[in-house]
Amino acid sequence: MRDYVQDMASGRVLRGYVSGMPLKPHLPALIDDIEFPEYREIGSTSSPRIWLGTRVIGPLHYDPSSNLHGIVYGGKRFTLFHPSQLSLLYPCSMFSVIPQMSQASLSNPDYARFPRLKKAKPVIVDLGIGTLACVALSSEERRIGLLYVDGRATGGTFTDLDVEILEALAGNVSVVLASLRIEREIREMLGVGGAPPVEDSAFLTELERRVLELARKDRRGAAAAASTRA
Repeated sequence: MRDYVQDMASGRVLRGYVSGMPLKPHLPALIDDIEFPEYREIGSTSSPRIWLGTRVIGPLHYDPSSNLHGIVYGGKRFTLFHPSQLSLLYPCSMFSVIPQMSQASLSNPDYARFPRLKKAKPVIVDLGIGTLACVALSSEERRIGLLYVDGRATGGTFTDLDVEILEALAGNVSVVLASLRIEREIREMLGVGGAPPVEDSAFLTELERRVLELARKDRRGAAAAASTRA
């Protein structure tokens, strides 16, 4: 493993790819380095997996289960599409052996065969993360989301104060999301503004404003508490 990673980093391996290797059966020594979060998908029993590669473009696909993706070394570019664009991406039949894969290729698109692919609007995300932290968002004992924060500085770490601020912010964001959800349900019952929240710009603007306001309050409060303890 060490030699393979060093060869990739040095450029001696021009193209190499190890896809989704389960750690438990193949790299059990790394399992102890991973803490399984309490917000892990209910019923999930699969082993954490690792991807190794250099200068490789993976096929267009979707993951059948929710997951958290962290970069250990190097970087990775994701080309993402909103689920509403699924019909533009030519997924394989649900009865095929690879229903999660697309018939089309992004790296070598065949627009004559897959003309709708031209209409797909991707979001490009480049990851090269040094630090990653996630806290669950909960409402009425249900997991309703995930608050994700990353630091771009290589070798950086989140402090106890950072985690404390993140947990406080997650609690407040959960309250905001719950109140906005109730407000939306009331509007729908009254027949006013029935658009789904992901398509309601006013909803998203208000959510952003409230989250930023809470973040500023939590940052000031946590800093004051840390100063008092010191």
